[in-house]
Amino acid sequence: YQALFSKQATISTPKFDNSLSFVESFSNKTKYSYRSFASEKKLLYYLVHGDENKFNLAFKEFTSKGTYGIFSDNILRSKKNAAIIMTSKFSYAASSVGLTDEIVYKLRDRCIQKVESKTNIISIDNLVYEIGMLFFKLILSKKSDNSANIDAMINYIKTNIHKNLSVDDVISQSPYSKSRASAIFKEETGKTIIEYISEQKVLEAQSLLIFSNSSILDIAVDLGYGDQSYFTKVFSKYTGITPSKFRKKFHI
Repeated sequence: YQALFSKQATISTPKFDNSLSFVESFSNKTKYSYRSFASEKKLLYYLVHGDENKFNLAFKEFTSKGTYGIFSDNILRSKKNAAIIMTSKFSYAASSVGLTDEIVYKLRDRCIQKVESKTNIISIDNLVYEIGMLFFKLILSKKSDNSANIDAMINYIKTNIHKNLSVDDVISQSPYSKSRASAIFKEETGKTIIEYISEQKVLEAQSLLIFSNSSILDIAVDLGYGDQSYFTKVFSKYTGITPSKFRKKFHI
């Protein structure tokens, strides 16, 4: 840390064998099963999108098999390094939602300081989850400055995103008249209820296109679209790309 940020520090370039022999040698000596980049990508995706249920499910999948890596012969040091690496990944993800660098870096530094202060880490997964949830709550605070009634409407949309939602269904979650609810929703979110529903459906569609092998037709039907061509039109409107091209580019 001091070597990176001290003005007087001299950073030398590490020297590695140009061949991959050192990697092959290490691989032959170790039989560890590493956690997949695909499950890590899914975890960070749901962190950024503020979906707690799916973040929790993705974390269970991410930690269900494999290891973060072996970073030191000292077990505690290795666990600390793993937690610090994940903290850096969480902070990088958090920086993409519009939070200021100062806020993100302060939380990152506090988390790393907490990790470094530990004299024992029983469960590295629990520690990483605790850190992940701190960044999740920070991201959520950026996303939700809405009143309780509008939050209730938003939560209803997200919970029932796979249904064919109507404006009346959403407004029924508030005490307002249709015109009043629509006006307040637009004022607080910057979007109409229909726009918000469509946007959330597209976000869910992106997730399914990236992480599942469901056909585009099945995804359209699953999200309440009876017509694949209409689903494609809505998806393209919000992303600038068709579902098939999106899948080809991002599917893992």
